[in-house]
Amino acid sequence: MNKTRSGIQTVVWTLLGLLAAGAVLLYACVLLAMASPEAPRAADCIIVPGAKVVGDAPSRSLQSRLDRAVALYHAGMGEAVIVCGGQGHNEARSEASVMRDYLVQAGIPQERIVVEDQSLNTRENLRFARRLMQAHGWQSAVIATSDFHAARTLATARQEGLTEVSIAKARYTWPGKYAAVLREGLSWVKFWMQSAGIWGK
Repeated sequence: MNKTRSGIQTVVWTLLGLLAAGAVLLYACVLLAMASPEAPRAADCIIVPGAKVVGDAPSRSLQSRLDRAVALYHAGMGEAVIVCGGQGHNEARSEASVMRDYLVQAGIPQERIVVEDQSLNTRENLRFARRLMQAHGWQSAVIATSDFHAARTLATARQEGLTEVSIAKARYTWPGKYAAVLREGLSWVKFWMQSAGIWGK
């Protein structure tokens, strides 16, 4: 009995150790991706993937993406902005509608903002944004997103057929970044499973 119990404990601790090592590895990979240089290029439009909103205001993470998009627009990096994001179960409004209002207040004309308010995740953000690009005859895009989110966003964009695309990183400052980086690591696991056909797209 003692040998059996000892064997079970060994297996449990081994599994826990592997999970911990995997979590550390994922965390490190996201941090390395965050540190990679960006190379945003002027494009037909700017895409801003959604993130959490609180009432009528963007979260800190989303605000940093929007502020980067404002800077890109005024620098002539895109002639229009596509804001992406539907309404989450704990959100009073769609993310895209809150994003549009924020950009208008920041000086971007409303007619230069295209709202995509049906998507519920990064992949859908980009898939539906591509459809809007096709409808407007746009071929290229620069995506303004959080630094921790940038590498997976670019990889997903290419999978969704956005070949003429570049990334502009919005710096997301502490606190709260530890949790964001950990969530992003888990999202990479989902991305790899989708790429392998294990998890539906």
